[in-house]
Amino acid sequence: MEAGFHDRLRKFIAYKNLNINEFSRKTGFSSGALSKIFKDNKSFGIDKLMNIFINYPELKPQWLLLGVGNMIQNPEEEAKYAPERVKALEKENLQLSAKVEALQEVVQELMQKNPKS
Repeated sequence: MEAGFHDRLRKFIAYKNLNINEFSRKTGFSSGALSKIFKDNKSFGIDKLMNIFINYPELKPQWLLLGVGNMIQNPEEEAKYAPERVKALEKENLQLSAKVEALQEVVQELMQKNPKS
């Protein structure tokens, strides 16, 4: 498949706010396979392509395959998937908040052990 296809697939993955591993798991790629496909600009089987369209019905096939039209089937359909993105972002926000809190605790401990004179 041409480089344009790979660029469009990367763009869709970013649009969905996913990393390559999350997208790979959901679409049936083995661990690291999609990264290698992107790196080497390789093609992959129709079964994986069908898994992409089955798992992401909002993705417009003509756009991904040919670069024609819009990425998303239609705005009304995409609205159905917005709550999924919101949940993913909320989960990420909670994880980041927990990390920030843990780092703040470490900083406080360090400051107590080494107070400035």
